[in-house]
Amino acid sequence: MTASREAMAVAASTAMMVALVACSDGAPGSGQFVASIDGICNTLGKGLADLDAPTSLDDVGGFAADASQLFLTGVTQLKKLPVPANAPHVADANDLVSKLDHLVDVLDDVATAAKKGDTATVGSRTDEFESVRGDISDLADSLDASHCGLDPQFDQMAPPVTEPPATQPPTTRGGTTAGSNKNTISLTKTLKPAAGFSFADVADSLLTTWTSVVDSSPTARAITGGVTGVEVSSNGKLLGRVFIFIPDSTVPFTALDDFGPTLTSGAKYTGEAINGFPGVVWTNSEGVYGFLGAQSKDSPKFFVYAVAPNHDALVAIITGLWASIPA
Repeated sequence: MTASREAMAVAASTAMMVALVACSDGAPGSGQFVASIDGICNTLGKGLADLDAPTSLDDVGGFAADASQLFLTGVTQLKKLPVPANAPHVADANDLVSKLDHLVDVLDDVATAAKKGDTATVGSRTDEFESVRGDISDLADSLDASHCGLDPQFDQMAPPVTEPPATQPPTTRGGTTAGSNKNTISLTKTLKPAAGFSFADVADSLLTTWTSVVDSSPTARAITGGVTGVEVSSNGKLLGRVFIFIPDSTVPFTALDDFGPTLTSGAKYTGEAINGFPGVVWTNSEGVYGFLGAQSKDSPKFFVYAVAPNHDALVAIITGLWASIPA
């Protein structure tokens, strides 16, 4: 938590929900209460719209820091609102404040990680941001506070999805990755999106990180092949990312033992097959779910790594992607 965040939080309240659960004789009516919430969200939305949206990871640090201050100001104002007695919207309002407050911490983490060049954390936390933002939009509908349905903030970081004919083969995105014998592949150019799904190539920096993970295996490092990464969205909402390694010759299933320590960061994992792919699932310290597996245990044709904000989304991004690959 930043020093500015601590100062403003203390000035606003010593407990996150004190103002929202307190009732007084002079409290406003329910309609005025919701209108005040909507007005604060409107100011927040306008402030975000004035920021230059990040179109690459290089832009993320400054954007996240500025956005964090805007969210913090909005949360502080929301916490000061008097609450009408027996208001039917208090529970949703409390939940709204809690989620907006959580996004302040997420944005702070994104800003810090971007300065350190920690692309993995930037990726997982921006995914989490968009997931929570989607939950906030649902609360906005419940409260009838339309301005609280905030627009996506990190959806421009990936290039737009293109949908050429399904028969078009994979094309390289830029030859081999520097220092590696792996070719970068744009899988999105071959996909026929299943209903409700859309796809985009991950940022080059994330694909470079995945290539480094693959090359951390002595066995896989010596084998040429293709690497790709896909952003998976459902009905316009970003669900997570899937990374794939397709070796040109046999790489044993046990290569996962080499990939694992880098990806799990010591987190406990359990065996699980997703979409029929044997592998392991874990949750990191930030609550982000990961899957690492392969097409089979016997001379697998490809290896898969996926990250998502929850287990359901993890399953969805893997099964949705494979359902979109033409037979």
